[in-house]
Amino acid sequence: MLELDVEAELARRFPHDLVAPVAKGARGADLIHQVRDAALRSCGTIVWETKNNRHWHAGWLDKLKEDQRAVGANLAVIVSIALPDGIVEFAAASTASGSPACAPGPRWRSPCASS
Repeated sequence: MLELDVEAELARRFPHDLVAPVAKGARGADLIHQVRDAALRSCGTIVWETKNNRHWHAGWLDKLKEDQRAVGANLAVIVSIALPDGIVEFAAASTASGSPACAPGPRWRSPCASS
C-alpha cells in the first residue's frame, strides 16, 4: 500500500520527525508530518496525500490545499502513481486556483513541497 510505504520511508529518513497517519474515514490528507530539529523542536508541518489510482484527477490538488489549510500545515505533497499530462516523474503541479502543489512519480525519492 503506497500510504504505508511513504509513511515508513519518511520515518526512516527523518527519525527526529513525527509522522502520523490520519484515521481511516477521517477527512484530510493521509499523513501529517511534523518536522523537528535535532533538539526535537517543531519546525513546521507537511501534509502528505497518496494516490494509487490509474488516472490523475486535477481536483486532488485543490482538496490537498484545503487539507493543508485545515490543519495549518506549511507544506503539502501528493505522491501519486498517475501523474498529470507532461509530468514524467517529479514536478510541481498547479491547482486551478493557481496554488502550487507537488506530484512525485512512482519512484519517489524526496519530498517536493510548496506552500
